[in-house]
Amino acid sequence: MPNAFTRTTLAAALLFGLPNCSTEVAYLYQTYTNSLPTVVTIGCGDPYDTFENQTRRLILVRSYALSEAARAACAAVGLRGDASLQVRARRAAQALLTKSNRPTCEVFGEGRALSPLEWEFSYAC
Repeated sequence: MPNAFTRTTLAAALLFGLPNCSTEVAYLYQTYTNSLPTVVTIGCGDPYDTFENQTRRLILVRSYALSEAARAACAAVGLRGDASLQVRARRAAQALLTKSNRPTCEVFGEGRALSPLEWEFSYAC
């Protein structure tokens, strides 16, 4: 019978390893072939990695786990607003379009969660 340390280590490995086995990973590699993200910052020091597929007019927004943990801690003590990642990711996607000098393009729809830290949005110009 494995001890508590072994069970904890195994659980942690599964927790971090299983998301990498999802079909979403294959989708991401097929859809977003540009491997270098564009970092977009919304608000004060709120960075997100963004990837774009201009052909399909899709934007992937990825947050950082450390940023989300810090945001949650600050929100818990009332130092920061508690907007959902979906709302913030949508703002980051729109900011990418503005940053890339496409003021007539607009993010639409609610987007879809690809992982706990990633949202995908469609846009139109």
